[in-house]
Amino acid sequence: REPRAVLAGPEPRAVDADGTPFAPVAREAFPELPRLVLAAPVAPSEPSAALAAAIALADRLAGLGLPPAEAIEIATEGDPRGSSLRLRGPAPRFVLGRDPEPALARHSAFDRAPPPEALLAAHIDLRFRDQAVLREPPPSGAAQAADPRSNAGPSTARGSG
Repeated sequence: REPRAVLAGPEPRAVDADGTPFAPVAREAFPELPRLVLAAPVAPSEPSAALAAAIALADRLAGLGLPPAEAIEIATEGDPRGSSLRLRGPAPRFVLGRDPEPALARHSAFDRAPPPEALLAAHIDLRFRDQAVLREPPPSGAAQAADPRSNAGPSTARGSG
């Protein structure tokens, strides 16, 4: 069997193209392969449609001119977030939804001309047909210390003019 991804978790496993976790591996094994994160557990040595779909999703990226997947997260059945994708490099997490195909097309278009604020986003939700929803990372103490104005209240001074 050829490993196509690594199922992340307490006991990482190599996963084949059919979505079958087949062998325990070290966490750092196969760094070139995407890490698959499932919200629901899967049985070792049994094929999983969710894992197979995640591997197919990772395979589609190159055809769209996108970088390889670092990680693919798969939500539980019925969760509207569906699958999420993090590409290699300093990239946000892209929420694709239950049907990732239309979101992948939007991702490809978004990747060619991203808005400047996308560089600061932690999550970009591509489930909506006419817009991408960007979410910034939560503020941290370090960011507030670097910008003391973030703690300032509104000014009561009247503007000139």
